Amino acid sequence: MNLKHAAFLMAMSFTVVSAAADTKELIEQARTQLQAAGSLSTEEAYLQAEETIDSAVRQDSKNPPALMIRGAIRMERAGWLASKGRFVPANELMAMACADMDAAVAMSPGNSEVRMMRGLMYGRFPTFLNKAPLAREDLEIQLESSGFFRISRGELVNLEYVCEIVPWFSGTYKVRLTTGGELDVSRDRGRHLKEVMNI
Repeated sequence: MNLKHAAFLMAMSFTVVSAAADTKELIEQARTQLQAAGSLSTEEAYLQAEETIDSAVRQDSKNPPALMIRGAIRMERAGWLASKGRFVPANELMAMACADMDAAVAMSPGNSEVRMMRGLMYGRFPTFLNKAPLAREDLEIQLESSGFFRISRGELVNLEYVCEIVPWFSGTYKVRLTTGGELDVSRDRGRHLKEVMNI
């Protein structure tokens, strides 16, 4: 390898490291701008945050946090537009925001920060938009990694407080808690809970 080739490779590696650092800085700057936009409540503030995060996405289009933040900014701006009665652009922006967030999760399904953020954002959606199942899945994955378990459609339980799983009627179960309480467990979730707890 000659000196010219080595210098070129060093310059290329510096550019890659520099771009990664720049992307992280742009993401943080966009987060700060999003918070400010919420306080200022002006379209210009949201557009400035979106412009910043667009720069980060242009630098690294495969960066899940950058896509997630862009989705969050677009979603907040869509809400602002809707509050001003501008429903058509709000709807278009909301679709773009959801596409960004879904792409971020698809690229990095094991990234708990990305899943949690999408879950929290989608959890605020009205029922007719049908985002509740995705929000529930994202948040459930995050909670399961923190020691929680879904025992039925409407309830999660902290596994640290489960002291006994009792067979109940029609293949269902009851969970007895160290606090003295009891909770009903659905058939399917009861079998899975026993596996999780090695019972």
